[in-house]
Amino acid sequence: MPGGWGWDDDGPDPELVAANGRRQARVVQKLIRQATRSGAPFCLMPGHVYGLHRIAMQGVITTAGRPRRDGELVIAHTPPPFDQVPALVEQMCADVAARWNDEGPIDLGAYVLWRTCWIHPFEDGNGRTARALAYLIICTRFGFPLPGRYPIPQRVTHHRRRYFDALTNADRAWTRGTLDVTDLKSLLRRTLREQLTDAPLDPGEG
Repeated sequence: MPGGWGWDDDGPDPELVAANGRRQARVVQKLIRQATRSGAPFCLMPGHVYGLHRIAMQGVITTAGRPRRDGELVIAHTPPPFDQVPALVEQMCADVAARWNDEGPIDLGAYVLWRTCWIHPFEDGNGRTARALAYLIICTRFGFPLPGRYPIPQRVTHHRRRYFDALTNADRAWTRGTLDVTDLKSLLRRTLREQLTDAPLDPGEG
């Protein structure tokens, strides 16, 4: 994974961003091994959210690992106010715990992927944190580390247009009062198949 699980050209220092991405990927793999060896259900905690962001963005932004503060954000949707972020992150973790036994790995992973991006907890680095969290959830819900080169988070970045469209569609559904991450689930199923079959990375959308 040359650049970890993000886009190598993000940020003012691409080499640092890529190195942080590799570190974040190693930490996620370690968390997966620890959780699946224990045999106990994994419990997503706010500390995972903030910790994985801190690793990804250390030295890139001064607020690595800390919730965003007041200020204008230019992104595809209007995120909740900054002062709601800690409570929303805690609620997301509680939602995952409540659904753990009733929903499968892809369902839970798609929810965490979208919800993290929608909350937009951080000044920057939300996407790479969301993808890492989703992969952590998928593997721990399966109960074992998934084999194959180029894990799901890295493959998602090679379906960039499909990924952004899926997030947008989930956002639109949420504005109508509906939780619908169907397109994200389809993307995660596709990238799961690609990972398990060791399919080459598709350069078409990268």
